[in-house]
Parts: sequence; C-alpha cells; structure tokens
Amino acid sequence: MPRKLKPDAWILGTALLLLAVGVVNVTSSAGVIIQGSKVGFITRQIVLSLVCVAALFAFLRFDIRPLLRHARFPWVYWASVAALLFLFALPSYMEVHRFVKLGGFLLQPSEFVKIVVVVMAARLLDAHDYKEGLLPVGIHTGIPFFLILLQPDLGISAILLVTVFSMVFLKGMPWKQFAVLAAAGTLLVALAIATVGYRMERLQKFIAGTEEQTLYAKIALGSGGIFGKGIGGSHQKFFYLSKPHTDFAYAILGEELGLVGTLGVLACYGILFWRGMALARSLGGTTEGFAAFGLTLLLTYQALIHISVNVNLVPPKGITLPLISYGGSSLLATTLLLGVLLSLSMRRV
Repeated sequence: MPRKLKPDAWILGTALLLLAVGVVNVTSSAGVIIQGSKVGFITRQIVLSLVCVAALFAFLRFDIRPLLRHARFPWVYWASVAALLFLFALPSYMEVHRFVKLGGFLLQPSEFVKIVVVVMAARLLDAHDYKEGLLPVGIHTGIPFFLILLQPDLGISAILLVTVFSMVFLKGMPWKQFAVLAAAGTLLVALAIATVGYRMERLQKFIAGTEEQTLYAKIALGSGGIFGKGIGGSHQKFFYLSKPHTDFAYAILGEELGLVGTLGVLACYGILFWRGMALARSLGGTTEGFAAFGLTLLLTYQALIHISVNVNLVPPKGITLPLISYGGSSLLATTLLLGVLLSLSMRRV
C-alpha cells in the first residue's frame, strides 16, 4: 500500500494565517493610500491572496524534486539573469530599474530571481564540496547580486548574499574562512551605502535619531500598548508613515493589534523557520536539503530585516513583510518559496 503523502501542516497553516493577516492589514491601510479606489485596492489584495492560497494547494499535488534536479535548470537561472539585464533596457520607473509594467500591474523580477539563485546554489553545493563549489557558487550568486544592487535594490541583494553565505557555511566552510567572506560581504554592503548619497544620508539620520519614519514607527508600536487600538484604529498610517501597507506593515500591526499581535506574527515566522529547518535536516546534504535550508533563511532574513527596521534596530530600508505587506511580486514569490517547501515536505523520506 503506497504511503499517504501529507504536507507539513505547520507550514501550510501558518502561511494561510499570515495571508489572512495581510488582507486585514491592507484593508486597514487602504483608506489612506492614494492608488485608485479604496475598493479596488482591497479587492486586488484579496484576489492576489486567493491566488496564493490556490497556488499553495496546487503545490501539494506537484513533485518539485525533478525540477530542482533537472539538467536544464541552469537555463532557468540564465533566463532570470537575462530578465534582470532586460530591466536596464526599459525606461526607469520612479528612477529605478526594478519593475516591468504588465497591464495595470508592476512585476519585480528580483523577487523571483532570488529564489532561483538559492536553488542554483543548492545544486552546486550538492555536486561539489565547499572548496570546489565556492567559485561556481560565488559566480552564480555574484552576477545577480550586482545586477540587483545596480537597480538599485540594496535590501534584496543583501538578503541574497547573506543567505548564500549561510548555505556555504552549512556545507562545511571553516569559521575562519567564513569570517573572511563575511567581512568582505560586509565591506561590500558598506561601500554600497557610502557611495550612494541618499543611503548615507538615511544612515546618518538613523544614527542621530532624527529619521522621521523610524520615529513614527516607534510611536505606532508604543501607542498600541498590549492589545492595540483595534483594527482600523491606527493614527500613524494617516500620512505619518509613508508606506504603512508595505515597508511599515509591522508597525501598523503593532498599533492596531498591540504587543499581542506583533508577538503573534513574530511567532508565525518562528514556526516557519522551525519547520523549514526541520525539513532541511530531514532531507540531508542533498539539493533538496540545501534548497529547503536556503529558502527558509531567505524568508526568515527578509522578515527579520523588516521587523528590525520597524522597531528601530536598523536604518529604514524598503523591505516587505512576507505574506503581510501589500505587493503582488513579493506575495507571489513568497508563495512560490513556501510551495517548494510544502512540496518537499510531502515527499521527504
């Protein structure tokens, strides 16, 4: 009798819960966001969330392993690099080269490219020991890293770099070599900040304690108290926080749902990290195992950076909160990431 396949219920349930919280957050913020009609804005988020729910359940019926190991997967990688290059041939949108306009939607390819790069790194680490794999992993990570950095998008490029560093360390890189690589990566990010005027200005304001957005985020979180002001009760979303539905979604949650709400959301990401790491451990040192490890970290690092910005631990950076912030590309890419984990969780040994 064949073994009945069961997905990781913790991953699936937590993903659905965060999607629901995201709809509530966007609905609460929609009245103060100028982007078409309020109804249209909410409808778009609901439709996208329903698409994501359908996609998650579709992944339960799809065995992702042959695709991850397919001999032609490098073609997917190089196509993603070509997509990043193509962005620079298009007119800029709000002075950046991050988006492709498709009808009334804006697609951000880098959200999907980071997933492809992690899977590519997983394949290379499975095929080589860390010494042999270090150069090809570095090349395959470095190309999209610099292209995303040039868009410019320091947030996604930094998250990608830290994730792949972590994967190489898991492969067996000694502490000393890892420390050297980490220092080089830190220096690279520091140069990216120091050589771009608005990034340096933002950092200086953050150090001086005069960065307005982080101050408003602190006010939002502090005024929420233990149980919050109730859904829709936020004051800081009224043109104080510039992006309450994306970059400062966590602060608005804190103001409306209080400490209980923010800790609950933090616990959800903790559950995803726990189950993702358990999945990676069960899959061992395989392409699937490294992919599960890297994708789990990709999600976790993004959530932590968003939350760290909102609680004033790091300077402001435009990073969405996975599954909660508004944004089609981020929402769909995170669903793809979780779909891969769910598919792997059903077919682990």
